[in-house]
Amino acid sequence: AGERLSSVLGGSIAIVAALLPIIAVRLSAGLEIVQPTAVVIVGGLVASTLFTLFVMPALYLLAGASAQDTVHLPLDVADGAAA
Repeated sequence: AGERLSSVLGGSIAIVAALLPIIAVRLSAGLEIVQPTAVVIVGGLVASTLFTLFVMPALYLLAGASAQDTVHLPLDVADGAAA
């Protein structure tokens, strides 16, 4: 779980950090065209990160699934499934 947390947060923080100068600073001409897009991207990224970290695990627990309930189907090479 810690590996998933660090990868999700690391990617999200990196993208938000890259887009913050576009949102906060208005130094170059034409940035007023790109700025609303950056705000929408950051908002969607924050929402999807929260959804991934909190809502999806809660739905998984509400559905009654656990690590013991998962089914691992064997991959039979003789049937040609791996070819």
